[in-house]
Amino acid sequence: YSASELYFIFSGKTTPEEFLNPRTRAVSELFNMWDGNMIHYGVQELLQRNYKEEKREFSDFGVTLVGKADYLPGVREGVLNQDEVWEIKSSTKPMQAAKPWHIHQTRLYCTLFGKETGKIFQPVRGTDTVHLKLIGTVKRDDAWFMGEITKLYEFHRSVEALWETKFGNKDPAAI
Repeated sequence: YSASELYFIFSGKTTPEEFLNPRTRAVSELFNMWDGNMIHYGVQELLQRNYKEEKREFSDFGVTLVGKADYLPGVREGVLNQDEVWEIKSSTKPMQAAKPWHIHQTRLYCTLFGKETGKIFQPVRGTDTVHLKLIGTVKRDDAWFMGEITKLYEFHRSVEALWETKFGNKDPAAI
């Protein structure tokens, strides 16, 4: 399961049925995703550091949660910020504050990546400049994280039950 999906799973926007049979995305949605990827690549270049998305996995109760942090800062400009994980949100519309699903994802990342603070930024482009606007900050909460893993396990059991109803014991690769 991807950390970016959990908010929508837990809020009921993604049901077990929808998880097994995702809807087809409109071309406009695909273009928005593509634009977001391009913005991420541009920010990577501007950070002037060996930037790469970093992936971590957490497995418990038979489920695996995968998170991909956009940036794990090191020592920068004499300021220690090694205990942070950064999430970059690339909406083309200006945001005043992080959305609830941004906060949820970044809080998951704090525990996944062992960081005390998560910061959520939006790249803002000027005429000849780009800066990262801070739109949210979260703190690590390992007890909350384990509660989310428990909810994920419950969702996973629902997905498994639905699979059994539809396909029996067939291997997903065989379908």
